[in-house]
Amino acid sequence: MREITVNKEKPTVVKHTARIKSLLDEIIQEYREKIPPPSEAIFAQEKKILHKASDIFLKTEEDRSEKYSPPFLSLPLAHKMQNPASENR
Repeated sequence: MREITVNKEKPTVVKHTARIKSLLDEIIQEYREKIPPPSEAIFAQEKKILHKASDIFLKTEEDRSEKYSPPFLSLPLAHKMQNPASENR
């Protein structure tokens, strides 16, 4: 999450969960419009899995930041999340 590093913050579940969920929901919606899900049940399940993965990611980054201060905080992942079209280049 570029916003965290630009603001020289350390990732925390309490402070950053809402923002990462918001970004994830935006990306999910973009993909949903491009590739409609086969059913609402499948969409709901996949969305739940992605949100759980974001919870794990943020908690892992929070734990890691207690010992280390990464200069870019998984910047490649954040870049891919914000620019999904760049994966096909």
